[in-house]
Amino acid sequence: MRWGRRKLPLRTIVAILLASMTAFSIPHTANSAPSTSALDAIGTSIGCNSGPGTTSPFPNCVSDSITTSNAGDAIIVLADCGFGGCPNVTIASVFDQNHLNFTQRISDSPLWEYYALAPSTLTSDNVTVEFYRTPYCCFMEMIVLAISGVNPDAVFDPSPSMPATVTCNGSCSTSGTTSTSDFVIASVSIGDGPSCTTQPGFTIVYTPYYGQGSPDGETDWDLYYQQVSSPQNLTFNCDSWAATAMFLDAVNIGGPVHGANGPLAAFTYDSCEEQGCLVPGFPASFNASFSQSLNGPIVLYVWNFGDPSSSNNQFNSTNPSAAHDYLTYQNGSTAWKVTLAVKDSIGQSDTTVQMVSPQVYPKFTTQPSSPSAGEPVTFDASSSTFNSSTNTTPTYSWSFGDGTNSSGAVVNHTYSAEGLYRVMLTFSGSNGSGQVSKTVLVSSDPPANSGSGGGGGGGGCRCLRL
Repeated sequence: MRWGRRKLPLRTIVAILLASMTAFSIPHTANSAPSTSALDAIGTSIGCNSGPGTTSPFPNCVSDSITTSNAGDAIIVLADCGFGGCPNVTIASVFDQNHLNFTQRISDSPLWEYYALAPSTLTSDNVTVEFYRTPYCCFMEMIVLAISGVNPDAVFDPSPSMPATVTCNGSCSTSGTTSTSDFVIASVSIGDGPSCTTQPGFTIVYTPYYGQGSPDGETDWDLYYQQVSSPQNLTFNCDSWAATAMFLDAVNIGGPVHGANGPLAAFTYDSCEEQGCLVPGFPASFNASFSQSLNGPIVLYVWNFGDPSSSNNQFNSTNPSAAHDYLTYQNGSTAWKVTLAVKDSIGQSDTTVQMVSPQVYPKFTTQPSSPSAGEPVTFDASSSTFNSSTNTTPTYSWSFGDGTNSSGAVVNHTYSAEGLYRVMLTFSGSNGSGQVSKTVLVSSDPPANSGSGGGGGGGGCRCLRL
């Protein structure tokens, strides 16, 4: 970010001058979309009264005001820190004047996404993002979108490919497959460079520092949307040499929500270090028996352990259990990204990518293990632990595979439709994050007998040591 070159759009400069002359606040009205669009309103940037303090990092905030026309809107808060990876920027909270419950959907610095459901219409509702930054580093921009017609049981498309995130080093692209009627959002962080060329089918939303009309056309953030009425394979390409990150996400605008029709990959992990073994590196065992397919059995498991320094980084097997010795010990806060691809008996496949940390041991149980639609399910991660030498406060983040999320050690969730769903737990602390996943098969009728759910991260499986 070149601070001395920031160019504000002409309309912003005029608004600031008028505000200073009249001593009144700038009027903020939402930009209503046509009635045929799910986009009900777009927020307008306003001032925010918390600012730089004397400590480092110090609190800042940005705010949008939004007025909606429809009750039941999904309020989508999108943010960009505007400068590369923004390692010194942390979002502390997102809140509004109506006490909506905002949930984090994406945290992939420099881009973030939060959402909440508004049971009634909003009138000049101020939505605020509070964040921390170090002096002379970065800033934050935000936009609030109100989306009508969302499915309240699953705000986001449950497609396993959504959201799709990617880190860019110049021009790049990302793809995702929708499974319902969706309002698709493409968010691109750009470090002071040209905007992306708008892709066919997408419409641009002008962000606070969009560079159109400035002499050099520089921008920090591009935002686009597209509405689809049926399942689509979507790709968004950004040809800007200054792109640094991108995501594609899909808000479910009234489409039915069902679990996957094909396979879903899922796995847990155990660490030898968790039991206190004294060996070099980080021996880890993996259990993919939680993968399932409605088509038939899983016949192939393809692993990439995220360890390029090892000659055994990739492994194919018909056995759901595997193990890998990470002989190069990483800092505890750095996780390996382990990829599992599975193929079922009719040749359909699915992939999951999860964080595996040497000092973080996530586990959870499911009760009942075979729920029916409309039946509450309890997910319990209270047995998750850290390395014994670690003193940290844990956080628990859940993704239920139907487009909804939650947080807490023990959570309850009800699936509204039958199908196969992947549940992902992200267990985090000051020394890093780890992820485990399992599948849940939801039936249309009450089960004859409910089990206690699987154990934690592998349950003493006999693993293949590589």
